[in-house]
Amino acid sequence: MTRVDNLRRIALTAIPMALILAACSSATPEQTVVVVTGAPDEGATEATALPAEIPTAVPIAPTPGSGDPTLIAKVNTAVRSGPGTNYPVYAFMSGGQTATLAGTNDSGTHYAIVVTVASTGTGWIDAQFADISNAGDLAIIEAPPPPPSTSFSPPAPGEPAVVAQESLFVRTGPSEQYPAYGTAEKGARGAVFGVDETLQWFTVRLDPSVVGKGHGWVQSNLVETENVDLEDLTVVEAPAIPERVAPPEVAPGDPKATAVDYVNVRTGPSTNYPAIAMAQPGGSAGVSGKNSDGQWWQVIVGTSYTPSGLAWVNAGYVVTENTENVPVVEAPPPPDVAPPPSGTTACVLVSQSPADATIVAAGTSFNMTWTFQNVGSTTWDENTTDVNFVAAAGGVRLSSNDLLDLSTSVKPGEQYSVVVPMKAPSSNGQYGETWSINENNTSFCQFYNIIDVSQ
Repeated sequence: MTRVDNLRRIALTAIPMALILAACSSATPEQTVVVVTGAPDEGATEATALPAEIPTAVPIAPTPGSGDPTLIAKVNTAVRSGPGTNYPVYAFMSGGQTATLAGTNDSGTHYAIVVTVASTGTGWIDAQFADISNAGDLAIIEAPPPPPSTSFSPPAPGEPAVVAQESLFVRTGPSEQYPAYGTAEKGARGAVFGVDETLQWFTVRLDPSVVGKGHGWVQSNLVETENVDLEDLTVVEAPAIPERVAPPEVAPGDPKATAVDYVNVRTGPSTNYPAIAMAQPGGSAGVSGKNSDGQWWQVIVGTSYTPSGLAWVNAGYVVTENTENVPVVEAPPPPDVAPPPSGTTACVLVSQSPADATIVAAGTSFNMTWTFQNVGSTTWDENTTDVNFVAAAGGVRLSSNDLLDLSTSVKPGEQYSVVVPMKAPSSNGQYGETWSINENNTSFCQFYNIIDVSQ
């Protein structure tokens, strides 16, 4: 795209203001004050520090005030989401850099510091790589649960790719304000097809049977690149930050889940179900069940979000109370899977309206709008490219059209909106349709919508 030449000159040191605001508004975890004596056990954590040159891209921590409890990095080291190498990296601290000390884990092997690059406002440093001052009695901060893992789609030979330098978050959008699908392990290689407008985040392909959208975002300063020329990458527009869920208050003693990071609230227990909202760190909801493997909790969100008032959150992003006896709940039918963008003819979904899981009154007519970006290398020719109906969930149609012609050709990098008139059925329930974009009768981009019908 023509914007890439200008975007390449944007310094990778820019901090989005939203990250600073998110850190300032983060909830403070409950803390118990204890006295910590002696040095941490040096054999209990990472064996080595980072090399002399580290890919630090942003200032990660506010400068401590005079007399504040302070951590000083002795060497270059990673700032992680939890106290251990099984947690992904937020960013890196350079040797000599300082941060405000927030506490320690219960074994004293890691320190928690105040950072601007985490949605919770807290990151973790291996204690053997840090000195502390003005600490006094350090708070013991409970370690968050290790987040779940996810996998990149492997690149084809010669295809642009990224390689994770450390365990890192794969997020639903290009900032820490977006929830994560999971983490990619150090050394993981993934196909990349786009970049955000700041050049700080790459868009990578994900397995659509695991992540329904088929793509996610990783920080550019946490990966190495292979066969990547920024001029050949599409600048992908960031999706809208999800609405923050406001569930009913949980009664004392009832089963409860509390988010430890931004987490998607979904219609079913996996990342290929659509997200209906987002829980923020510290937000709580009642728990009504769990899935068969215990990796997802069914939570009470209220009927303003789903007809049943129920939804699902990943167990890797919440801590729970009083959930020992909640029942195993059967998962709803999963949505259709869309293939990831690939090849010379490819697309990525930029936005849709109404969003998945929107409640629509029975019998109401509405326009379903999907907006796509051509992320391939060839033009979608209006004479040979069509938008086609594929299937309806449960065999119940929402639309009466089977085929729509493109109104104009769409060049690589350009966006195009598809508008399909639909009508909600007369009976309550969850409905949806799958559509595709076809080039010469060959499908290269499949997409769907889901609505909740209520009287």
